[in-house]
Amino acid sequence: MKMDNQASSQYFPCWIYDCFEQDHDIEFGDTDENTENDNMSDTYNSIAKKMMVVALWCIQMNPGDRPSMNKVVEMLEAPVERLRVPNRPPQSA
Repeated sequence: MKMDNQASSQYFPCWIYDCFEQDHDIEFGDTDENTENDNMSDTYNSIAKKMMVVALWCIQMNPGDRPSMNKVVEMLEAPVERLRVPNRPPQSA
């Protein structure tokens, strides 16, 4: 999902939650790249998705819900498919 004018005015964590809830892929860079760069683009998109999931965990309202730095490192080293998006905080709905 590319960011449009409406999405750019939305609070970033809310936009990320919306993308994940609607199963939209979040793409970075040019989607019209040639086939040689598709693997690199997929790698960058996977890393970006992983970083966004970890970031959502790190900004949880309840400090007890936030991961320790050791857990953050584990999540960043894990395959993106194993990461779970945290529940959306009630006030960001």
